[in-house]
Amino acid sequence: FTGILHDISKQKRLEEKLLMLATTDPLTNVSNRRRYLHISAREFRRSQRHDRPLAVISLDLDHFKHINDTYGHAIGDLVLQWFASTLQKNLRVQDVVARWGGEEFLILLPDTLLVEAEKIGERLRIIVEASKADIPNETIKVTFTANPVDTAIINLLLLNEAEKTSGFGEWVYQTAKQISPEQQETHRQVMYALKVLGHLHDRTGDWP
Repeated sequence: FTGILHDISKQKRLEEKLLMLATTDPLTNVSNRRRYLHISAREFRRSQRHDRPLAVISLDLDHFKHINDTYGHAIGDLVLQWFASTLQKNLRVQDVVARWGGEEFLILLPDTLLVEAEKIGERLRIIVEASKADIPNETIKVTFTANPVDTAIINLLLLNEAEKTSGFGEWVYQTAKQISPEQQETHRQVMYALKVLGHLHDRTGDWP
């Protein structure tokens, strides 16, 4: 009986490890794109069902290519790790930090209005710029650009007639192409809203 319990416990630990590997970015240890998409789908439906706000902040490290070119990719990786850790240390437990790809990160903020998300983005910007990357033998100033989007924009997109007749992701991309240079802020909001919505239309299963 003891041996059976040991085998079950061992199997459970293996399953937990495999789940972590499948849902975590291996470099930064934050959520990966796959896990973010599942969680955002769940949170979006929850926000709609209970009429609760939901916001997402997209963060792009500024001049990251310059960091890689100047200090090397190994240092660039340390910068990404430091940045992800700094974000997590300064957010709520329920907030989800994810690496979308390269030097781009997303923060999912349940029960958060757009104006609150903007304040959070600014607070994080101040913290990151004041801290400087904690890299051995190097002092690297890190800055980023933050773009928040909330359910008000999401709902506006959902009401568009084009969404009913064509693929949602394709419609958003085509719409974004038609936006004039003077409307770049709207363009960014549309593109970041896609990251929440583009997945939801085709896959709505909850994360296990």
